[in-house]
Amino acid sequence: MLLRQTEGIGPLDAKIMIIGEALGADERLKGEPFIGWSGQFLREMCERAGLSWTSLRVDNIVQYQPPANDFKGFYNDKAQREPTEELRQWWDDLYSRINIVKPKVIIAAGDQPLYALIGHRGSTSWRGSVVQSTIGDHTCFVIPIVHPSYSRRCYNMTSSKMKDMRQPWFHVSVFDLMKAKKVADEGWTPKVRTDKIFPTYLEVMEYLEELDSMPSDTSITLDIETLRREYVKCIGLTHRDDYAMCIPFVANTSGQSYYPLSQEAEIWRKLDAVLNSHYVNGQTIGFDCSYLDRDIGLWFTDNIYIDTAILHSLLYPELKHDLGFLASMYTDMSYFKYLGRGSEVKTNIADTVDFLNERVAKGDQELAVIGFSLGAYYALELSATDPDHIRAVVVFYGTRDGDYHSSRATYLGHFAEQDEFEPQSNVDNLEAALRRASRPVSFYRYIGTGHWFFEPDRSQAYNQAAANLAWERTLTFLRNSLPFDSK
Repeated sequence: MLLRQTEGIGPLDAKIMIIGEALGADERLKGEPFIGWSGQFLREMCERAGLSWTSLRVDNIVQYQPPANDFKGFYNDKAQREPTEELRQWWDDLYSRINIVKPKVIIAAGDQPLYALIGHRGSTSWRGSVVQSTIGDHTCFVIPIVHPSYSRRCYNMTSSKMKDMRQPWFHVSVFDLMKAKKVADEGWTPKVRTDKIFPTYLEVMEYLEELDSMPSDTSITLDIETLRREYVKCIGLTHRDDYAMCIPFVANTSGQSYYPLSQEAEIWRKLDAVLNSHYVNGQTIGFDCSYLDRDIGLWFTDNIYIDTAILHSLLYPELKHDLGFLASMYTDMSYFKYLGRGSEVKTNIADTVDFLNERVAKGDQELAVIGFSLGAYYALELSATDPDHIRAVVVFYGTRDGDYHSSRATYLGHFAEQDEFEPQSNVDNLEAALRRASRPVSFYRYIGTGHWFFEPDRSQAYNQAAANLAWERTLTFLRNSLPFDSK
């Protein structure tokens, strides 16, 4: 039986729940969550945001005070990737409490509620994101905020060495709480956006022709990524808020061109014409200009119209000015570096589990799942979420950070030696997590290959010898892992 020193407070039909981590000394003595010094800070933030404290359902994951107020004791490892059985029970208990209230919005106050609700940590990065999540049979929106105790400590810091820590998180959290109120009152329908990734040469030229034909006062937003600051790896372009194209120039870590050199030359010529005849916006655009000038001889500084980092810094010099922070303040996007890896995955996984339950009723008892790149993350998530059905997992150049103790699957992994998207450290961490969970695992690394080495339509990355060997190993693995019908 779980030890409870207090229960949640507030109406059981509240539209908004606030979930913290565990009790502190004041909460334990007074029998109420968020009653101590950080709780007072949170109440003030809610008042500034127009949220009545008495209208909120306020609770914690763990309903007692941990020894020394240290949440690390709820994990079996220092990295806090392997929750104890007790913490798993508290998570299940929290999900049951949420399903009683059925809020429209849950405010995750700090890293631990964020991890329990959407499977991620890093509340200073995820804060302000509106993430749809299915908890039990209830679907709602989760909006993370920085834990109020952290906000208050930072609020009182004056040391010049703590410049970044002196972020005015109080006011940022008020903004996030205002967003939570708006979502609870009005709902949330983010804009549908289309991202064209790894376009063909013809698709690139068609889009550049479209941009070139537009009036000269059209604003084009540009962003580049570099490989080890040695090459321009790709360029992102857009002229509107619902479509963008990413043009790749580097196929692997050795700097091999993605397109044939003759086609790449034509792309650069057309980019030069487009950028020198239209307004250009960007985030720290001077950085982009320096690389494009150094590597390509592309120079369009006379056409720079807006640098979003500079403009934001002029308006709010006390706030952060990185792209992730700006996106959280000015757009409806979730934490942009993890788009596709948030609770959207959990929703899709839940739908998959429902489908599998139907299939099991028809006699399909043991199943395998194969995933490529981001699809590998989905496959790994499914194996940890639905151990009753998944018996074999094959992943190609993709990983997932998490716990696999509930899994009953056998794992096969194919990874590139020179993968610019999936660092070797991620592969090592995944293999270690699977072995800690005592799961059978076989990982192969293919010498001289890069990301997408298995896929023939990625002509610059495809490695036929490695692909054939990987597929032969996959078929053998599946035959050994699943009971195939000889017919």
